[in-house]
Amino acid sequence: MLNIPSPRNSQSRRGQHDLRGFTLVEISIVLLIIGILASIFALPLLGRAKLVNAQVTQARLSVIETALSLFIAQNRRLPCPANGALDATNSAIALAGVEAVDSVVTPLACTLTNQQGGVVPWKALGLALADVTDGWGNVMTYRVDDTMIRQDSMNLTLCSPGGVPVADVSLGGLHLRCNSACTASTFPGSCTSTSAVVAGRGIRVRDIAGNLLADPSVTPSTGVAYVVISHGENGVGAYLPSGGLLTAGTPPAGTEEAKNAANLSNMPAATYYLVDNPGNYADGTSHFDDLVLRKTQIAAATKALLGPRAY
Repeated sequence: MLNIPSPRNSQSRRGQHDLRGFTLVEISIVLLIIGILASIFALPLLGRAKLVNAQVTQARLSVIETALSLFIAQNRRLPCPANGALDATNSAIALAGVEAVDSVVTPLACTLTNQQGGVVPWKALGLALADVTDGWGNVMTYRVDDTMIRQDSMNLTLCSPGGVPVADVSLGGLHLRCNSACTASTFPGSCTSTSAVVAGRGIRVRDIAGNLLADPSVTPSTGVAYVVISHGENGVGAYLPSGGLLTAGTPPAGTEEAKNAANLSNMPAATYYLVDNPGNYADGTSHFDDLVLRKTQIAAATKALLGPRAY
């Protein structure tokens, strides 16, 4: 007598055979393919995220530039940096975001020998912490020529291109300032020339090849009044909102990029410089991903409607 298997038993054995067909090797191959596809689709997303972070940073640099112009217009000077090592996320620390001034020096001055740890003083500028934080979540570094935080130092409205140098005795000869006695009827003897006031002033800026982009030693000076730095994707040299300093990142900072770090001293002034360069994202000593905002004294004063007069 023939033993004919029932259809139900055949289907059951066939289902068991199908289940046994998916071996660990086959499952591994499927997972590998899924991983490859995921990585392919992730690459454009990563590139898009970098672009968005850079765009956010550029937008906030524009906000900071406008806020600095308003500060100059109202105070006729630049603000001192704030102390980036303070925990800005702790509301009990009232000095976070406030100008770190030297109360011993008269008139008002930053700590003249060292702006180490300086970040954008958002409270002095009427901004929020988020406004001075870049797209990667780090607080932006801020450096200023220490002669340009002194009273009336950014007011060039009393300067004239055809004037002569006039020292401001009230500042102890620390720098030249436009002569308040300058009028059309007393020109040129009582008027200070713009080139004389900016002579020798400003911060040096170089590119990663060592070329001078801003030089206070030329006439007229091209040194910059202030520099604001986002430390880019790797964040090396930036302060976190909590006050911690990022000393390492991926990829590591290039040799010249590392000189923008917020924790470095700005002295001695004779050799100190900051670095600006188009993005160079290759790994190695030439890597540079910082985003930099810089303005000369004349450009910053003019934007604040305190530029020199025409005559």
